[in-house]
Amino acid sequence: MDVVQTFVADFCEDSNEIVQKSEPGIVPTTFTLWRRIALKQLRRIEQNNQGVCRLDLLMQLFATEVDCELLQHVYKPVLVSQYKEIILTQHKYLPEDISQFADRLHESPSFKRLVNALAEFLTLMELCHDLVTRLQDYGIT
Repeated sequence: MDVVQTFVADFCEDSNEIVQKSEPGIVPTTFTLWRRIALKQLRRIEQNNQGVCRLDLLMQLFATEVDCELLQHVYKPVLVSQYKEIILTQHKYLPEDISQFADRLHESPSFKRLVNALAEFLTLMELCHDLVTRLQDYGIT
């Protein structure tokens, strides 16, 4: 469906730049809002073109392309990377006991694993919040 591809292409043009300029809490202020706007536009298109394309098919294609592909394979790695950068440069989200020694631990393999795990965890927390919002946006709850 060209309609879904158009929405995804439009979003992809600016998404990396927007995400890189955003503060934590990135998904609700970028991706979730964009998805909500795109879904409203898809519903409007379907209402105007009755019989041409079924809404359930459009939603399935949109969810597959956006939530399974774009969110997981394009957007998630950018979020993890951004959280790593924040943790390493600002020592934000680190336990206080570790934060005070972060500069000295910077090259430690254990510290790097901690930063990776923490960045993944913070990203997954955002994605969990997005999942709840997604259920509402798709009309499941």
